[in-house]
Amino acid sequence: MPSHQDTSVAPGADVEAFIDALLRIKRPPEDARTVDAEVISLLVDTPGAWPDGAQVMVHVRKRGRGPHALLVHGWQGRTSDMETIGDALVASGFTVWAPHLPGHGTSGGERLSIPLAARVLRAVEGVAGPLALAVGHSIGGACIVQALDEGLQVGRVALLATPTHYGGYVRAVARQAKLEGATVSHLLNRLQEVIGVHPDRIDMRRQAAAMRQPALFIHGSDDKVVPHEGAQAAAASWPGAQWLLLEGLGHYKTLLEDPRVVRRVLEFASSRLATRIDQFPQPDSNDSGSVERALLALREANDEQAAVDACDAFLWAMGNNHAGTFYPVVLGVLPALEQILVSGRAWAQRAVMESLIDLGGTFTPEQGYETYLGVSVQEALKTFIHSLRPHLVGLATGNDARARSAIDLLELMDDQAA
Repeated sequence: MPSHQDTSVAPGADVEAFIDALLRIKRPPEDARTVDAEVISLLVDTPGAWPDGAQVMVHVRKRGRGPHALLVHGWQGRTSDMETIGDALVASGFTVWAPHLPGHGTSGGERLSIPLAARVLRAVEGVAGPLALAVGHSIGGACIVQALDEGLQVGRVALLATPTHYGGYVRAVARQAKLEGATVSHLLNRLQEVIGVHPDRIDMRRQAAAMRQPALFIHGSDDKVVPHEGAQAAAASWPGAQWLLLEGLGHYKTLLEDPRVVRRVLEFASSRLATRIDQFPQPDSNDSGSVERALLALREANDEQAAVDACDAFLWAMGNNHAGTFYPVVLGVLPALEQILVSGRAWAQRAVMESLIDLGGTFTPEQGYETYLGVSVQEALKTFIHSLRPHLVGLATGNDARARSAIDLLELMDDQAA
């Protein structure tokens, strides 16, 4: 399982020295990005006979608002390694949770194992609640899959340049250290005692076959740190998993900040709507694809007429455009609307704002659907619209068609607040 790991194991090293070198972190400096994040401290029980003690203090960075997304960095990596993806998720309406794994950043400990990281991820779930998405880079992906194997509940999983077989990796490093035969068997058994799981059980190809979450694998074809073949085999074993191999991205920053990677992760994260939308009451006239088609029309609006048509189609997908009513399904599309408003093209942004002017102004909930799961649909929509003020203020200062719509929506918000 090659990764960020740099294990300087001297040839002929004894088993205990080998294990210590295998698990010990060369702690990277943590930079000062994500200054807007809240830092949460978690005391996590360690598995096995962990040499850093029975518990370790872990710090988690939390930012954003919306469904919960977990970002897991790689070996000797930083939470900021995944900052570009995190920024995109926050802008799209997610709450991002980014733990410093033990031995990293400001978290405690001097060592890390995949089972220990899995404990950390489950501890984050215990605080955050249900996780809509988990994204892992390099060994961070293996940690996510190990946590899933141990009971972590996540809606969707994205694995970037992930290694797949820890036992195979340990054997490869043991060969480099001139360890052979019975010594290697003893090493694997002793490592099981230390980390709590036999290294051969940390096998993503085996684990993948039992997974049911939608999964996305992305890998660079030229990744020399973690060659793509293992992840490709794991993706083939994971029911319904998506596999994306990209040229020229390597393993590190170039991969994590490539616009194609960020966009694909964001699309994969946002496609959770396809399953979530069915949970919301909506017009009887809708079929299974009505809402997705309406959102696609909003995203692709590229002139005035397309924006008008997209707004009209969207309001019909939400309710009765003529009667001026909407169903609770509107709550399910709010993250997608914010994504368009933040990063969409100009006419798409105008179409969203015009839709929100109608929905938040003269429209009312369809009779009998005023609440959903005990929540006032109209008040939840109003709260969402008012949360968009920072985006709208920026759009209102321009001199194009978006400015007029932004001004109108801001005036509606001011009238409601008066």
